[in-house]
Amino acid sequence: MTNIILAAIFLSQFFLVTVNVSAAGKCRHDIPYYFSEFNPSSWKVENELNYEEVYKNFEYFEVFFNKSCDEVTVKRYKKGEFDSSEKYKVDSDGTIQKAGDRQ
Repeated sequence: MTNIILAAIFLSQFFLVTVNVSAAGKCRHDIPYYFSEFNPSSWKVENELNYEEVYKNFEYFEVFFNKSCDEVTVKRYKKGEFDSSEKYKVDSDGTIQKAGDRQ
């Protein structure tokens, strides 16, 4: 009986840690996300690629969250060189709108 209780406590702690890591992983304000394309109306952080996958492309995008995770900066690169940058506000439902375009 004691072993069952200890196993239940262990599994509950493991579940809590797993849930917290997943939630925290959605917004990394100190590590960039990489994408081969960027469309603000359909952008999802879950579609990220690693740097090696996008660097070989003619064009790729680097996305950074600010510290409060309510804004992203999107940097466009062409031929490996910085091209442009835009800021977007992140809504509570995860959608983004260009900063200054909010109503």
